[in-house]
Parts: sequence; C-alpha cells; structure tokens
Amino acid sequence: MPDQAEDTPTTTLYQELQQAFEHFNQALFVRELGKSVNPCIITLQRKRRSHGFFHSQRFCHLSSGAQADEISLNPTYFALHTIEESLSVLVHEMAHQYQALYGKPGRRGYHNKEWGSILKKIGLYPSSTGQPGGREVGEQMSHYIVPDGPFVRACNELITREYRLSWMDRFPELDDDEYEDPSLWEPVPAEDALEPSRPEADPSIDAVDPESDGRKSAGEPVQPPSRVDRTIIPALQRPDRFVLPSQLPPKAPNTRRKYRCPSCGNQVWGKPGMRLLCGESRCKHAEMEEKEA
Repeated sequence: MPDQAEDTPTTTLYQELQQAFEHFNQALFVRELGKSVNPCIITLQRKRRSHGFFHSQRFCHLSSGAQADEISLNPTYFALHTIEESLSVLVHEMAHQYQALYGKPGRRGYHNKEWGSILKKIGLYPSSTGQPGGREVGEQMSHYIVPDGPFVRACNELITREYRLSWMDRFPELDDDEYEDPSLWEPVPAEDALEPSRPEADPSIDAVDPESDGRKSAGEPVQPPSRVDRTIIPALQRPDRFVLPSQLPPKAPNTRRKYRCPSCGNQVWGKPGMRLLCGESRCKHAEMEEKEA
C-alpha cells in the first residue's frame, strides 16, 4: 500500500482540476462578474461525442442532505488539444453553473442570450461552429477563445512551469469523420517542437443535450487543431506515450442495413438482404425498402 501522504494519480489529477476551478472562479467570475460559483464535484466521463457537461444539484450528501453541482469533463480530449482548450471547457461549464445560480437557464438546456452574455464577459465567445460568425444561441452551441480576453489572461496567470494536466487518456476515441486529415496526427519533428507557437483563438465545442431538462448541458468534440497548434498538442509532443488516431486499427465495415416502409415511414434495422413487410394494417403489408444504416 502506498504511503497515505504520497500523491496518487487520482489525487494529482483532481487536485489539478480543483486548482483550475478555484483559480477561474476568482479570476473570471468574481473579478469580471462580481459573484463566485459554488464548490462542485468534478467528474471524468467518456461520454461519446461529449467534451463536457454541467448538471445542477446532481449530488447530495448522505448525512447532511447538502446538494452539489456536477461538472464533468471528458479526458479523451486532454491529450489531443492544448491545455487552454481543455481548460476552456471547464470554464464553459462553470458559466452554465453561474447562470443556474444567478440567472435563468434556457428550457431543456437551450443556450440563450443570457448565457452567451456571461460567456463573452469572461473571454469566451459563443458560436455554433466554434469559429467567428457562427450563431450565438441555440441547442447546438460552441465557443472560441477571445484573443487577449479575460480567459486568456487568467490562463496566463495559471499556466506556469508548475501547473499542468499531468494525467491523460492514452487512447483517443474519435468519431466517424473527425480528424480525417491524417497529416494532423503525424508526430512533430523535434526541431519544430522546441519553440511552440500559440494560436490567437482556440475553438472548443460544447453543445446542449436535447434530452436535458434545463439543468444539464452536454458537449461535442472540438474541431481538429490547426497546424499552428500541433507543436503544443501533448499527444504530438510525446507520441511514444499515446496511441494516436493514425495508429488505431481501421473501423470494421458497417454491416447493418436500415429498412423503411415507403407508406408509413416506420424503420427497422437488420442484416443485408432481408425481405421485410410492414405490419401496419394501413400499409397493406408493404415491402420495406433497404437502405444503408
């Protein structure tokens, strides 16, 4: 058994996340907005196509009955993005928490104008595309980092030689067409990694879970890092420690087929080549059409 005073992987990672939470709480929410958010429980979850989410009053204390909010982050993306991008997701979810405490969250998690205003004041700009020019409200919502804004300044205060996210998921789980350019994921030549250059704006995507009741938000993966980011992506700095997307085995072909009734539109899924008839009486046993799932 390790010495109780010794740092473990769990204590190291969660202390780093808690340190970031406390720093941004003071540097952004107290300093820029005048009020702090409450202490919460930070969790790590590998929810597919989710970068992070917030859920109000998700936890309760067994003895006292006290309640605590949850902010969840997906560690899959820590190694594939800059530390600023990863921390911007934490701050994004803290903005949801701030609105839940002091404002009026949109119904079923809708990103409304009030939430967007909070985000702008702390140096993140709402955008449906994660880039300038996107919609600023909606269910599918993202943000990008405002150059030289409060978030960037707060990051510069936090990110020192002593602060880092030390533990990262070695096995990224990417979806479908994301990061489809394999050249983005080639290891960085040693001479290019000596002096990393920081981009002016780093997109980081978060979207609302359409099944949410307004107390919860959920996110989607960020866009592939631009080429100027490549020298400060952890998985590219130390490719020997990660299984990069280009090294993953190819996906097995999809053998499922979708069958759709041409009359009522009902759908089922099954093996290729099946002959299926719709059971709805009004369709008169119409043969269902086979399509790719």
